[in-house]
Amino acid sequence: MRLLPLLGGLLPLLGPVGAAPSCNHECNRACWTSRLNVNTDYENEWPVTGVTRKFDLGITEVDEWVGPDGHIKKGAMLINGGYPGPLIKADWGDRIEVTVTNRLKVNGTSMHWHGFHQLNSNSQDGVAGVTECPIPPGDSRVYSFLATQHGTSWYHSHISSQYANGIVGPIQINGPSSYPYDTDLGVFPISDWYYDSAEHIVD
Repeated sequence: MRLLPLLGGLLPLLGPVGAAPSCNHECNRACWTSRLNVNTDYENEWPVTGVTRKFDLGITEVDEWVGPDGHIKKGAMLINGGYPGPLIKADWGDRIEVTVTNRLKVNGTSMHWHGFHQLNSNSQDGVAGVTECPIPPGDSRVYSFLATQHGTSWYHSHISSQYANGIVGPIQINGPSSYPYDTDLGVFPISDWYYDSAEHIVD
């Protein structure tokens, strides 16, 4: 491993492994490519497929929204008109490109990709006030980052308590698994849902 002096210390030059055909199948989910498998330390090594997966997320506010359980919520914040937001699905080593458009009435917003380390892409982390300014109403931002990790997680607004009003969605990054299976049934998101507004609950 090559080393690079940084701030008086040393930082490993971490890097990608070129994409290769997958050996992952129902009898051997631990294998991903000839070099990468479930035991690969993805802090040091990951594939680069050359594939870009593009998604569009429109953030809106809806008054008197009828939720999945039939209860009316006075004010909800939704992604593409629904709750939860659409699945972001990619393969390990794909580039994920997400355009987030803020159609909220008065609030800024942002989108955080929970669990992604954002190695060498910290500006894409989506934490308003830390890594970026909020996306103002009527504006958009394109997030672009490499899926250097695999598994399931979620994305959510990182402004105040907006995620509790509905700005959340699932992420699935296909990769090696420790246990064989026949069919991937996808994600099954489970979340709290508040009838009152999150702002009123946290006051």
